[in-house]
Amino acid sequence: VDVVCVGEGEYAIRDLCLAVNEKRDFSGIAGLVWKDKDRAIVTNKESRLIPANDLDLLGMPSWHLIDHTKFHSTLEGGIQGTRAIGLKSTRGCPYACSFCENVGLGQRKVRKRTPKLFVDEVEFLMKEYGYNAFDFWDDTFTVMPQHAYEICDEIIRRKLDIRWYARTTIFQPYRDRNLFKRMRESGCVALGAGVESGNFEIQRKIHAEGKNVSCEVIKETVTYASSLGIRVKCFFIWGHPGETPKTLKDTLNFMDDLRHINPLISADSAIMRIYPGTELELIAKKNGSIPADFSWTRYQEFPNSRMFCVDKTLPFFEDQMTIEQIKAILSQHSMQYMTPVRRAQRISRAAWKYAKRMRTKEDLAHVGQLVRNYFVKPPVALA
Repeated sequence: VDVVCVGEGEYAIRDLCLAVNEKRDFSGIAGLVWKDKDRAIVTNKESRLIPANDLDLLGMPSWHLIDHTKFHSTLEGGIQGTRAIGLKSTRGCPYACSFCENVGLGQRKVRKRTPKLFVDEVEFLMKEYGYNAFDFWDDTFTVMPQHAYEICDEIIRRKLDIRWYARTTIFQPYRDRNLFKRMRESGCVALGAGVESGNFEIQRKIHAEGKNVSCEVIKETVTYASSLGIRVKCFFIWGHPGETPKTLKDTLNFMDDLRHINPLISADSAIMRIYPGTELELIAKKNGSIPADFSWTRYQEFPNSRMFCVDKTLPFFEDQMTIEQIKAILSQHSMQYMTPVRRAQRISRAAWKYAKRMRTKEDLAHVGQLVRNYFVKPPVALA
């Protein structure tokens, strides 16, 4: 790798291309980390966030340079049979969740595109390339309700026959149910909502200001959305700071409750990972989840990450519970809903997947424990 762009890259990449064409060095380009002629690494000054007004000036991406026949994405949220493409109407998120990389990247300031210009791009992609579904990839689409209303109204005014997905929190739609209605009228068929935990104390600890609402409010809000015909996928994370077998069980029970409300409501989850610049990284260095001198600039593999997921350089967070303990509880919980045949298939697939990643004797012990989790009670009490 010769050059890396850090932060928002539109201007930096433009200036890099100009410098290459003009055979200049890259020392004056903000946001670049590069190697000079002696292969020494040079870190330029940081690039600034693109101001809100400039987002409109950037215009649309050069969609004509892409061969759209090679892309076959479907709409997020469990909607099959749709040809979808993603775009954003805002950048940034005002919340300060302890695990979110946006905080470390300085992306808490929300900047928005003009709704009319955003819908211009939606209409262009629909008419020029035949897309009928769109993933609105804003960090939190409803964070500025008036902005969301204006986009919905513009789609309705133009009579665009589209379907779309967006990510949101529970907080804004709970306060303004008409926003849900307007979103549905303009083609919203699916939403993703970060709930993170079924335990309010855990939600409070992670500083999720837009998410720390009671379980009853969450149930009420997603029930209303699903009654309008909107699929709602609630996202949860296992292994927060302070997570215990009891808080884990609270979340499992809450996820089960949500699934039983309406077939349009689903729950998805992942084990907590550590990202650069987050509060979670500082906690992890203090509690020993990662070494105190850990640096993202040095290559390092983590055995648990290699065994349990794709990116072996991204560490898991461990606090009061180990990854093995969390996995054991999750495995036992899921197995109670499976037939014997399904259980056998699950075990064999898991064993084979993990066996392919084995490198050491410790890895073999991990695989043995994972398979054992499906047959015996967890090594920690649920109560």
